[in-house]
Amino acid sequence: MSVTALVSLERVSDEDFRWYKLGDDPPEKWFISVTEVLQVAVDKRLQSYMQRTSAAQQERTKETTTNIGSELHDLIEKDAYGQPNEDPPRDPLKAAFDQWLKLKTEHKIHADAVEFGVFSRKHGYAGTADMLGTCDGKRCLLDVKTGYLSVKSGWQLAGYKNAMLEMEGPQDLDIVAIQVKRDGSGAQIYNYSHYDWCLQCFLSCLQIWRGLYFYQLQKKGWCWLKT
Repeated sequence: MSVTALVSLERVSDEDFRWYKLGDDPPEKWFISVTEVLQVAVDKRLQSYMQRTSAAQQERTKETTTNIGSELHDLIEKDAYGQPNEDPPRDPLKAAFDQWLKLKTEHKIHADAVEFGVFSRKHGYAGTADMLGTCDGKRCLLDVKTGYLSVKSGWQLAGYKNAMLEMEGPQDLDIVAIQVKRDGSGAQIYNYSHYDWCLQCFLSCLQIWRGLYFYQLQKKGWCWLKT
């Protein structure tokens, strides 16, 4: 099986969490979202921001940055996949997109697949990976960030890679984060050479998430509660 083929993962939510379901699987067999799991780990920088910023201001900032970031994210994915927009990016995205074009050329980035689902039957999680392709001549799983490049980006990618290896078997696959700043001030790539450590961090978050919400998950009859 190839993850580049269509996988019938569907995003779903209940009153507590965001999940993925495969086909007609019942709620007790839903896969928890990778990004949902990673919310249990909050660094000091984010904690400080949340403490000194009102909830209303946080929401306004989130709405603005999310809209711009999502549009830039889509432009980058399409371009990497060989489907550039006919019209040039609008301001204020042009400067950021120009930074992406420079980065793409320098590192020979190309996507063979974008926005595809991966899941782990062993651990009960799933997610949507941004891109599968090449970077610096190596086959890579790539994640695009248009804001702050958190250490958790590597954990997220490790979770995706682990699911891919489970689905497809052993393969050489680097995990790479692409950061293109929304304000156009720069772009960079980060190759996570310490995959095993990143995976350990992700699985630790998954175990903490299970512990924090044990009783909700037990009531749900979730299959992977004690794995």
